[in-house]
Amino acid sequence: MAIFSSVVHLGSNPAQLGLILRPQIEAQSDTHLNIQEMVFYTINHVSEAFAKKAHYASAKLGREKSSLRE
Repeated sequence: MAIFSSVVHLGSNPAQLGLILRPQIEAQSDTHLNIQEMVFYTINHVSEAFAKKAHYASAKLGREKSSLRE
């Protein structure tokens, strides 16, 4: 899970959203790698009441601790 403020609405017929990531020049982020490896992903809305807790998703952990792959 990652918190982004860079998800934008592109169109509604068909439904389209865009996700903007920083350039992946020196190293790919875990988010970018996960999207490439898994092919599918979901985008969920985080309510204001949950926002503070949701930002713990950006804690700097080793890939082996933050990965869903076992």
